[in-house]
Amino acid sequence: MASLDVARCQCQLEEEGWEAAAQFGEKLRLEISRISGILAPGEELLEVPGVVEYDPTRIVINVRELGITGFEAAEWLRRERKVLVEMADFQNLVLILGPVSDEKAAEVLLEGLGSMAADCTTRSSAGRRFLPDPLQLDIPQQVITPREAFFAPHSLVPWESALGKTAAEVVAPYPPGVPVICPGERIQEEVLEFLQKWDAAGGIWPGKSRGLIKIVAGS
Repeated sequence: MASLDVARCQCQLEEEGWEAAAQFGEKLRLEISRISGILAPGEELLEVPGVVEYDPTRIVINVRELGITGFEAAEWLRRERKVLVEMADFQNLVLILGPVSDEKAAEVLLEGLGSMAADCTTRSSAGRRFLPDPLQLDIPQQVITPREAFFAPHSLVPWESALGKTAAEVVAPYPPGVPVICPGERIQEEVLEFLQKWDAAGGIWPGKSRGLIKIVAGS
């Protein structure tokens, strides 16, 4: 809570610094998008239904066209250029700028992204992996209500035995933390395949480490 108050105070007292960071972010976003195979969307996001605003100091970098995951891209930047990102997922990296962001750091980032993209484009097509988009997953069939599933007797089963069962918990890979399975939904094959690939790519979700999923008993 104290850090939130400090951040609020900084925004109030250093308004010019944050305005400069926003302008710097827009410039950096354009430079990143000039790299082949990489996209850093900006104001065009406002054309997406449901989007009413975006933060110019938070840069999302999509690496899907490079045939690698965001997890792999984040690891490459950390290992090869000592650049740490805020977070990564199947397709994206997220960077957060502040009043102290500078041109030198941006140069290191741009050079690193360019080198990484060049390395990816020299791979054979057989060696590149194009991963599924989590937003393309169908919404699972709702068998019972979430409340009924939550209060129903349940059991824990291995993931490989969960196909066709009724989930009794939320499974939400992070980031972005959007559920792919909710209580009361039937666990479908495409969701299990997605989670296997997410796991192989280095992704996480709450409860993954136990190797089990909670299902409605008898389902």
